[in-house]
Amino acid sequence: YCPPAKEITEKVVKELKQNGEEVEFNVFDVSTSSGSIKANEYGITHVPGIVVYTGTEKKILIEGTPLQSSLEKAIRMAQGKEPIEKKGFLSSLRSMLK
Repeated sequence: YCPPAKEITEKVVKELKQNGEEVEFNVFDVSTSSGSIKANEYGITHVPGIVVYTGTEKKILIEGTPLQSSLEKAIRMAQGKEPIEKKGFLSSLRSMLK
């Protein structure tokens, strides 16, 4: 559990919803068996882990607490609104694109 990551994510999700985006936010406690299973399913190996999806397709996994601007950029990239970057702040991101 990481309060700063949760706070940043909640703020970004709230702003996206206010702009008419369909967004879902879930928190899983990896210290429980069910949370550990979810983390495994999503490929999370570090806490916190933030998974960005478009529809049902996993696009980007952020491990560690992102800056708000980094999370917003990752979401835009997952939505196809910006090209996926391979360097810079994204060095902590693992692209899930095939």
